[in-house]
Amino acid sequence: MFKLRSKKKIQEELELDKSIRHIVYKIVQVIVQSRLGSKIRTYCKPICYANDYFGIAINDVPDVLTQSKILLESGPIINKLPLSIEISLKTVDGNSLVLENWKFGISSDDPGSNTKSSNNFYNEVNLLLRSLIAASRAMPAYKLSRNQEPNAYT
Repeated sequence: MFKLRSKKKIQEELELDKSIRHIVYKIVQVIVQSRLGSKIRTYCKPICYANDYFGIAINDVPDVLTQSKILLESGPIINKLPLSIEISLKTVDGNSLVLENWKFGISSDDPGSNTKSSNNFYNEVNLLLRSLIAASRAMPAYKLSRNQEPNAYT
């Protein structure tokens, strides 16, 4: 049987897709920036502006954002999950080795079903991003990336 969705339901789905897309872009930024080899300070702010969406100022690296958009722009983001981010080491000889594989997804068929309120969703995503920042900098690959020698590996 053909089912019609209400305008409200469609609007909610579009808003959820927009929020999830923004979260995914920030997840990619956090992981990639933690492997670029430079020290990054991430500040928490009581008032949020455009680039500190979840109370955390995560500045975008333009190349990372461009590549993320190319890979994730077409169609609903929910269809592209789970997301896998692979971090690899490449030597000057051209050899490469996979160091890490980060995988993110949503565990429910309907991601909005477990969200009791937008405030609850905001708090959970904020905790996710803070935990990801801490975890990505606690891994051995972070120390390895910080100690990069230009003539040895990238």
